[in-house]
Amino acid sequence: MKQLSDQEWESIYDSVFGYCIKRTNSISDSQDLTQSAITTFIERNVYPSNPGGYIMNIAKFKLLEYYRAKNKKIASVDDFDSHTFSTKEFDMRVESLIKCAKKHLPKTDWSIIELSILYDYSSREVADRTNLSPGNVRQKLSRNLKKVRKQCAKFWQ
Repeated sequence: MKQLSDQEWESIYDSVFGYCIKRTNSISDSQDLTQSAITTFIERNVYPSNPGGYIMNIAKFKLLEYYRAKNKKIASVDDFDSHTFSTKEFDMRVESLIKCAKKHLPKTDWSIIELSILYDYSSREVADRTNLSPGNVRQKLSRNLKKVRKQCAKFWQ
């Protein structure tokens, strides 16, 4: 197997991570899945002609395990590709949604969404940073997400 350059590894990582983030909507889960796929590839000690494609296939099966562990309704790896956006379209939608949410929410309410969703913090971690109780954080998160969905509906479709 030819040795991959740092640039090639970075490109593979970015591709696999982008694939995972579009399907999990969780930065930390996507990082874990990407790292797990790459680690599995290295541990298998195989020499494919297309290591990026090989790692992507491993990632698809890691995603399938991820969804099964979370009891999500995904029947096979092929189901991942039927309900996704392109990376560019996804990034544009997320950016527009964030701008809309910031516009329609007070700063403290936005910070709860930002910490919970964008940074994947638990309600306990958000509570520690906002001086609220975890129950209050969950309640505000739920209410604020409903507001954002209503005010920014065009970005959810």
